[in-house]
Amino acid sequence: MDHVYPTKDYAEYVIKESINNLKDVVINSGMPKTFDEIAQTLNITEEELRSKSLEICKLYEDYGKDKPCESGDEFADFPEDALELNCVKFLRKESLNFKEVRCKESNLISKRKEIDVENADIEPYHDSIITIRFYETFKYTPCVKNHPRFHMEYQVLGSNLLTELRDIIYCQCNFGPFFDISEYPTAKIIQDENAPNPGFFFIHDTFFNDTRNHKNPDYSSSIIKWMKKFHYTRDFTTANMQDTHFEDLKIRIGYPNVYQHHGACEHLFCITSVDLIDSSESLTRSEYPKISLCSNKRTISCDICNKTEAEYIVTNCPLHVRDPTRLCENCFFSFHYIDRTTKTCEFNAYKMYSPNPGNVENFTETKEELEVIDDPSVM
Repeated sequence: MDHVYPTKDYAEYVIKESINNLKDVVINSGMPKTFDEIAQTLNITEEELRSKSLEICKLYEDYGKDKPCESGDEFADFPEDALELNCVKFLRKESLNFKEVRCKESNLISKRKEIDVENADIEPYHDSIITIRFYETFKYTPCVKNHPRFHMEYQVLGSNLLTELRDIIYCQCNFGPFFDISEYPTAKIIQDENAPNPGFFFIHDTFFNDTRNHKNPDYSSSIIKWMKKFHYTRDFTTANMQDTHFEDLKIRIGYPNVYQHHGACEHLFCITSVDLIDSSESLTRSEYPKISLCSNKRTISCDICNKTEAEYIVTNCPLHVRDPTRLCENCFFSFHYIDRTTKTCEFNAYKMYSPNPGNVENFTETKEELEVIDDPSVM
């Protein structure tokens, strides 16, 4: 990665040291810190200040929507004869329409709301809040401009453990295992809680492994062994993910790091900001880590009706032109089964989960409602 993103271009920070230095400056500055102190300084009530803050937050939530072009008519200086040309008319019409804002590619998940003062258990400016952006998996090809696409953004506290973030990261691989369900299409399954679930974060020359389950294989040892063959000058170390707080990390702001799990499923991520938590943020520790943004990635439509989101993948089926074919639930059962149990022909079917992380709010509840198949032949 160093030949693509040279580390010398990024300053190194230890989060705890940097935040402690910032904390000393803020606390000793005498500036108002809480809503009550700020309201007294402005000579207004705390309720009025909170209402004003919520109004500002609403404006922030609307950011990313289409907004009118503020640059005015870019063709105002054109000669009148040129304005009659059809090509100029078309360009002029387009330039006066709404601009596409890049931030529109994401949705604000954690809506700003009035702070729950009663349940607040974090003192303002006594903990750090860290923003981490994850990107979709992609295959890097040298000399080809293939940039990773934004996937999700998370906010964590400096006091959170790395495992707390890993447990809420949304990825389709978390729904596995994936196997043929054509014989038992209505059965619902989940992974065994004690099944291996290996993974690691690679941050600043350190592999943070999830060793909570003793069955988890150590991916990092194989990678470090492979790196030694190329005589890397840097030394790579390992640590336990469940024993490391975010404030203990040494980081480079904006520099790509790696999260790997389920074998070869890799996600690039970077820490975009580190700051002291203040009264404008939620001060309830149980809400962190949380998702702040998710991509507007489009779902995949059914190949038959083209109206509903696909939920199944069918392969080796003589009834379809495409292989594989992606189908919604209604088309899948009506096309391949009699009474949702008897197959009309031989084929393989696999459960498909939504690529849209907008469904993440129901993710935890859905996993808890699933049932385990007792028939060992299915596994």
